Amino acid sequence: MMQFSDVITLITQIHTTDQDANDKIVDGTLTPVYADVFTAGRDEFNAAGVNGIKAEYVFKIHTFEYSNEPIVEYNGSRYSVYRTSGKGDNTYLYVQQKVGV
Repeated sequence: MMQFSDVITLITQIHTTDQDANDKIVDGTLTPVYADVFTAGRDEFNAAGVNGIKAEYVFKIHTFEYSNEPIVEYNGSRYSVYRTSGKGDNTYLYVQQKVGV
């Protein structure tokens, strides 16, 4: 049984326009939460791969802490959430590492 012993950061993103009318995406709220961390299993890796996604991690967090943040930071790297699922009081975030996130 896991104990939510790792800390991840959930990150919102804000779409803005600079003074030259260029669209920009900047970080919004950064929310640290406790999580259980799993590497993506073979079935998840293969299923995601069909859609061109390289599944890396699955983060299990408390559902009440998740507000559809698209980015997760873990161990200094950023990952984009490509899928979520819920089970009881927990939500699972399936992530891939993306360049430029």
